[in-house]
Amino acid sequence: MKGNTLHVMFFILKNKLLKNGEAPVVLRVTINGQRDEIRIQRSIPVELWDNAKMRSKGRGRSSAELNMYLETLRDRIYVIHRNSVYDGERLTPKKILDILYARESRLGTNEKKVFNSNPAKGVLVLSNAQAAITMTSQHWKNTHEYHNDNADAFRHTLWNAYNAHDCGVSYAKQFADAHEKDNPNDALENQMDLFNNALGRTIGSRSYSGNSSQVSYAIRQAVLKAVKNGEARRFVGSDIGTKNTLQKTNSN
Repeated sequence: MKGNTLHVMFFILKNKLLKNGEAPVVLRVTINGQRDEIRIQRSIPVELWDNAKMRSKGRGRSSAELNMYLETLRDRIYVIHRNSVYDGERLTPKKILDILYARESRLGTNEKKVFNSNPAKGVLVLSNAQAAITMTSQHWKNTHEYHNDNADAFRHTLWNAYNAHDCGVSYAKQFADAHEKDNPNDALENQMDLFNNALGRTIGSRSYSGNSSQVSYAIRQAVLKAVKNGEARRFVGSDIGTKNTLQKTNSN
């Protein structure tokens, strides 16, 4: 799309060394000359940083983990950007960074444990959460409350589908279960969330062809179809009121 050029770069702050003597790593996102940047909570000895390649030139485990994390961030930014272009939405650099690091600072105790076990995957899970919220609002507009209804079922299912595809079923389940533990609900609501989370992971674990944008769209359509066909669960809706047992979702 003309006029929507994205550039991603990483650099270090050589003149702002941390107490450990290392330089903090900064992520900068630029779109059409407008830019925003953020420290990614990673640091590196100045002599190990390769400015041209924007990565560590070290050979140790810490360098390998840092480079993997940088690649994960870069890939996810391009996915977020491509999805926004596909959907006709123009994101600012700040909005992309907000999506990328959505709610990380508000993670619960159990979520933090899972996140810290693999931060690269954790970043994907958090950005997928924001993507699921955005997609839900696009499909249901303002006609639903987004709580225990079709829209809520779609959001949970889509989040877990994206997570299973991007991070694997095991990590996706660990994070989703941790989220439910950190955000307890009544028994029926918890049952609904766990059911839809599991459905999403099943959908996300399927094989999809195409580039990342096409795969993201295919997963979203698969989830939407599942919700409309009654594969997900809810217990609230304008057509059913509020029930005491889980009900099948539908096209409302």
